[in-house]
Amino acid sequence: RNLRLLLDMILLLTYFFDTTFKYDPRGMCQVVEKIRSSGGDINPLKRGAHFWKVKGPSKFYRRKFWLDANQPLLRYEPSRKNPCTGIDPSIDVTTILEVLCGWKTDMFNEIISSGKNDTGIAENLCFSIVYGESGYDVETLDLIGEDVETVQQWVKGLQSLVVISKSIQQETEYEEWLLAQYRKADKDNSNSLDFQECLKLLKLLNIKLEEDYAKKLFD
Repeated sequence: RNLRLLLDMILLLTYFFDTTFKYDPRGMCQVVEKIRSSGGDINPLKRGAHFWKVKGPSKFYRRKFWLDANQPLLRYEPSRKNPCTGIDPSIDVTTILEVLCGWKTDMFNEIISSGKNDTGIAENLCFSIVYGESGYDVETLDLIGEDVETVQQWVKGLQSLVVISKSIQQETEYEEWLLAQYRKADKDNSNSLDFQECLKLLKLLNIKLEEDYAKKLFD
């Protein structure tokens, strides 16, 4: 039965890949669809909330943050001094790597170690969003909330976003790998596979199958 399903899958690949497959970096379209259909933990992010954006030991800026589920982007209000800088005040949700609670980043550690925590910022009101391309230019957005409940809701919601995004990205990477194997097997670039090319695809997928038995199933 599993072999039959496997060959059915190959035939489906033969029919669909050249007509319906579109490159979707990081599975963004699927992330948007998933966010739109999600409730619960994600809803507070969609509604938005005000946080203090930390840019230095004495630089705190109150901004409204919200989740734009149609992009998907985490947006926030631009600087009131320079609203036309051309810089899009947003973070691509699919680039968020993790969400840290408390004083876990260099920025917060600098504030605490320098003794410049004059306002007595409570650690349970602080959290940081780590984002960027993993292994490359990673940045942090350090935030201070106005009440513990809102901070907890946002941390939980953002962590749910990370789980959704990573899960879909893994699926997308597998689909891209599968498509790459399909194209390798398609020797004549016909966007379809004959029996010999199907055998090659099975080999590329590391699936061992007797040729005679595969032929019976293929026919």
